[in-house]
Amino acid sequence: MKKAISISLALLILLTNAGLAINTHFCGGLPVESSISIGIHNLDCGMPNMDGQCSSTATGEDQFIPTPCCDNQHQVIQLDENAHIPLFAFSLDAVFILSFVQLFIHPVQPKGQVEILFAQYAPPKPERDIFALFQTFLI
Repeated sequence: MKKAISISLALLILLTNAGLAINTHFCGGLPVESSISIGIHNLDCGMPNMDGQCSSTATGEDQFIPTPCCDNQHQVIQLDENAHIPLFAFSLDAVFILSFVQLFIHPVQPKGQVEILFAQYAPPKPERDIFALFQTFLI
């Protein structure tokens, strides 16, 4: 299980550093073909004249700049090269240092013999009969 997780994380880092690209080909304003590749890949729909104008009902007066019929869009997913990931961040404060020294270096040692106070003391006798008071009788 650990090997599978480590291999999958290594592949994830490798692919994000290499740069995945989602390539989409639009023909007539509609997405026709999409692919995922390493790097940018130009797709085509098989039309011989992909740079030509799309057939439109607009007249020449309404359209100033002719738009090509086919278009490729690329979305590149890549890890930031300037990213600095902190490996270990640790700050020491006085309370932590004092508690560490007290617990691990100079621990509190209990005394060898603990004197039990009131060892010779007997509890007082009950003033009332508890079984009769609570009406619990052994049958």
